[in-house]
Amino acid sequence: MQTIFSFRTIRDILVILLGTSIYGFGIVFFNIPNDLAEGGITGITLILRALFSIDPAISTLVLNIPLIIIGGRILGKRALYYTILGTVGLSFWLSFWQKIPLVIDLQHDLLIVALLAGVITGIGSGMIYKVGGTTGGSDVIARIVEKNFGISVGKSLLIFDVIVLILSLSYINLNRMMYTLIFAYVFTKIIDSI
Repeated sequence: MQTIFSFRTIRDILVILLGTSIYGFGIVFFNIPNDLAEGGITGITLILRALFSIDPAISTLVLNIPLIIIGGRILGKRALYYTILGTVGLSFWLSFWQKIPLVIDLQHDLLIVALLAGVITGIGSGMIYKVGGTTGGSDVIARIVEKNFGISVGKSLLIFDVIVLILSLSYINLNRMMYTLIFAYVFTKIIDSI
């Protein structure tokens, strides 16, 4: 009798769930309380939270569902399933971590906050990417742009992140933006190392 899921698939699912848990933890306990922005769809969810009090757990799903539907043909079956899992997993963990009454008081040192946020969210995202998953959002947009306009995924992601970070100035000041850039640098370096 053949199993529905291979060992590799089960391992990948567990890694994606653990990665989204770690990533969500970083966003909820470092980025949100310290007003650090983020790029991509997660950055948009943080803008919506700051300006309109919309829960990032909900906006993550709402913003990603149409992107996943549009990008479904581009991603391929396995990547599509893993992206759905990553999106739902992230939404779940964002909701879960917001209910935990934990305060990590590093407000006095935003450099430490930016570094820790970059390391923690970078580890979570790196784990997800390592097994071929994503948390949806800008990855899907970048693949669509690449297919239709010939702009590389890396360039598309950078352009999208820059736009979102500029929009984030609607709720954070320039000082916080500088710490956000430190966070983003550490985040990408951790992802690359994983």
